[in-house]
Amino acid sequence: MQKLARALERGRHVIVSGAYGSGRTQMVRQVAADGSGGRRFVFTDFSKTPGEVCGSLLAAFRPKAPSGRPVRSAHYRVGRNLLAGMRLPEGPKPVIVLDNLGRLTRQKLSFLRDLNMEKHYLFIAIVESFLMQRSLFLLRACLLPSETIVLGHLPIRDVCDYFQHLADRHELGVARDDLLALAKATGGYPLGMRETAERLLRRSKEKPGSSPEERGEPAWEPT
Repeated sequence: MQKLARALERGRHVIVSGAYGSGRTQMVRQVAADGSGGRRFVFTDFSKTPGEVCGSLLAAFRPKAPSGRPVRSAHYRVGRNLLAGMRLPEGPKPVIVLDNLGRLTRQKLSFLRDLNMEKHYLFIAIVESFLMQRSLFLLRACLLPSETIVLGHLPIRDVCDYFQHLADRHELGVARDDLLALAKATGGYPLGMRETAERLLRRSKEKPGSSPEERGEPAWEPT
């Protein structure tokens, strides 16, 4: 998260890659929620067609036509030109988050080049692990200057410490060997860790007096 925020502060685009479940999109959403540099973050599903992506960005930014009227929808070429040449207020550049980028067609690459031509925006591209290397190369060339952040498996030791903290905090009474087995079962994926933590908490609530509410403690949500 710190590396991502620093890259944006330096005016650099960011490419986030990693296996499914490693928390790529959640990490970007957390940086956005923390208000990184007072920037506006606009998320769009880049697995859709350029026309659909253009439509979602028009609805979000509502650039003004020559007449001064805000435009919420338009034909693809008109909308693309409006977004590329849009005048933005003074301040940090807005961030367009391109989520679910698994295939980079010529049309998508052309759309991205047009948006980046006037340097009005910063981009965060969240790429799927199956994106072809040539496509990744073209994406990096289009988003110069950029930095790449790769999210992988968390070390099993850190995952085990996470579950140990969870067990101690909520008095779950789970043996260390069982926690280690849970950690290995998650494979070090944050989403798998969250699901396992939720199951542990639900199981603890089935026992009288063992849930946080029954002990007079505030409810807890795993993060």
